[in-house]
Amino acid sequence: VPGPIDTVVVDTSRYSGPTSAPGWDPSDVAAGFVTPIEPLMLDGGRLDPTVQDTPRTSEPALEAGQVFAELLGADDVETGTAPGEGERLASVTSAPFSELVEHTMRTSDNVLAEALAREVAIARNGQPSFAGAAEQTIGALTQAGFDPAGAVLVDGSGLSTDDEVPARLLGTLLAAAATPAEGERDTDFLRPLITGLPVAGGDGTLHQVVCGLAEHA
Repeated sequence: VPGPIDTVVVDTSRYSGPTSAPGWDPSDVAAGFVTPIEPLMLDGGRLDPTVQDTPRTSEPALEAGQVFAELLGADDVETGTAPGEGERLASVTSAPFSELVEHTMRTSDNVLAEALAREVAIARNGQPSFAGAAEQTIGALTQAGFDPAGAVLVDGSGLSTDDEVPARLLGTLLAAAATPAEGERDTDFLRPLITGLPVAGGDGTLHQVVCGLAEHA
């Protein structure tokens, strides 16, 4: 670093469009179910990173920038766009996509689901927005040989009350994910949909379901 840093500029231009989807309840942020979807945040925007559904921040990118600024000793945090020729000082590599899908399924992580949908849109040269992610998700299903007829998506997590997904489509996906692969490009890539499912009384968001029923039996 050439000298003291006075200002941290937060660039959220990787994603576009609104940060909240149609059909979302504004109270879901305070309830801990979701945070405004931006490409920069810490711990999914959770105010308490040790709790899955703790209340979340309404400004995840700015708050992440503020934490970074404090570590650098900078006084100001602004929003802007990073120059293409800027020097990269550090980088972080995420877990493999399959592990992220498993974690999303097991913990019902709406924020991670939305981020994965945006990255699908980017990988397919679509718009990294709610509408673009929904469109590319339908496109990816069609390309993989599934029939998405009747599916209406407005977000990537299913949190929106405007989403409609036929049980037929969900059943077909799960059946394909559970089918033994016969070739290197067969359904093996869907396996995280099965391995990531929470188990009643075992783990994930269903951990206490059977236990709670047993206590009152």
